[in-house]
Amino acid sequence: MADAAEHTRVLEPTQFHILDHIVDIPRAEIRGGAGTGKTVIAAEEALRLATSGKRTLLTCHSSPLAGELARRLDGVQGLTVASFHAVCGQMAAKAGVELPKAVSEQQLYDEILPAALMDAVALRPDERWDAIVVDEGQDILQNWWVALSSALVPGGTLRVTSDTNQRVYAGGSVPGTDLQLVPIRLKRNLRNTRAIHGAASAHYDGPEIEPQGPEGHAVCWIAVETREQLADAAYLELRRLIHREEVATSDIAVLFPSVDWLEQFRIAAARSGFDFASCDDLATEAVVIDTVRRFKGLERPAVILVIAASDMVGAEMAYVGMSRPKAFLAVAATSSDIAWLKPEA
Repeated sequence: MADAAEHTRVLEPTQFHILDHIVDIPRAEIRGGAGTGKTVIAAEEALRLATSGKRTLLTCHSSPLAGELARRLDGVQGLTVASFHAVCGQMAAKAGVELPKAVSEQQLYDEILPAALMDAVALRPDERWDAIVVDEGQDILQNWWVALSSALVPGGTLRVTSDTNQRVYAGGSVPGTDLQLVPIRLKRNLRNTRAIHGAASAHYDGPEIEPQGPEGHAVCWIAVETREQLADAAYLELRRLIHREEVATSDIAVLFPSVDWLEQFRIAAARSGFDFASCDDLATEAVVIDTVRRFKGLERPAVILVIAASDMVGAEMAYVGMSRPKAFLAVAATSSDIAWLKPEA
């Protein structure tokens, strides 16, 4: 794992040459599959834009990912880092835009908050950004793009990263032809070992991605007979990693298909003495336990992935979950689920 981490550390900055080549392009979409460095590039570009004197926003759909990006880029003058909906709420409050209260959560996030951002910008055009960087752009809805575009000064810089997995994201391109984005494609997987890349690639359909990492440890497939055994299997693998392999707790994430599994795992690990945290706090020394969906865009050196097909959205959660670890991946699933998860020999 240490060797893989060093290899990745050396490789990641090699992608930054892309930013040098698009410096004079006002609007660009950087596309690539999991592990190609999209988030690293988004963070670097936001840093460069802010330090050049541009008032810059770095945003994404995921609150945990936004929190991790904010932690990495803390204290950068002229840079705002927040999830899209947090940006909407903050701008609405600043402009005095009142939000209706008797609405569903889905309506609030899908419609009310984006509309509030547009109203806030109309009232306070001086609060618009000179540059906006959007990570995981394939998760942004069409009307959200309209709101974000309104928050950018005329002629401002727009940078978007998005996933090219056609099996999951219907082509991986950002919606909205009016965005006028110049497409740039990433072709190298810089995050995962070759073994992990091979396993995740079974659930990827898009432009070819070349693995650049070391071969790494073979994926550990943990087969159980019933769903009820999955939480215990994940806990036993966690104990093995910590006690036998001496992996640091801060290097491990245990990911589940839904929140219902988290309590089952806590019960299984009740007497372990391990500390657990959610992916809202990746700076913790504790083992991170959370859902695959909330961990999207994030990474850990080692990941224990619990998969129960009836609780997962097919290839999407398999693709996202299996591409999160840098160096070690263990997959706990029933024998029947492993049959469709595991790449053919």
